[in-house]
Amino acid sequence: MAIQVSCPHCLEVYHLREAMAGQTVRCNTCAATFVASPESEGTLPVAGSPPRVVEHARSAAVAEPSRGSTTPLILLITGTFLLLLCGGAGLLVYGVVSLMTRTAAKVEEDFMQEFRNARKEMMDAQEKTRKEMWEAQEQARKEFEEAQKPRNEALEAQQKAQKELEDAEEAERKERRDKFNKDFQEAREKAKKDFQEAQDRINKARKEIEDRRKQQ
Repeated sequence: MAIQVSCPHCLEVYHLREAMAGQTVRCNTCAATFVASPESEGTLPVAGSPPRVVEHARSAAVAEPSRGSTTPLILLITGTFLLLLCGGAGLLVYGVVSLMTRTAAKVEEDFMQEFRNARKEMMDAQEKTRKEMWEAQEQARKEFEEAQKPRNEALEAQQKAQKELEDAEEAERKERRDKFNKDFQEAREKAKKDFQEAQDRINKARKEIEDRRKQQ
């Protein structure tokens, strides 16, 4: 003989064996457990709900208090939901991590590019500064040389005048020396000539004296 019970949670109607009265059963629809007792509220039929005949084997499976035929399905559904939830969370975390990684890589690449650009600009600025300093030094050297030209010309003119003066003094000294030597030579020749004439007069006078002595 079968008894009619209904789930107090979802109001699903079942027909169970009379031997299962007072046992705890599990609802196939909502997986809730309740006591299958004709005296409980679960045995009252629901108005407007046609009774549902459940096979003996299925009722026996539902009547098990700890394990039912719907438990693997529920576990499968729950596991699938958790897997999808974990997978979605994992995908979300992976997406966030990937985005952060790409963002960090992009930021690092941009930073390195900016660093390279700044370093290149600094090196270009240093090279430009060195070139400008070299050009300024060359310009200053040229201007100094241009400014030194009058001084060098004046110095050359002074040296030339000094050399001309020395040459003139040397020429004058040579001329004086040559004139002195000439005058000295002439005076010597004249003195020698005068001495010879005087000597001749003396000899002539001696001869006249001797001639006079002989005549006396």
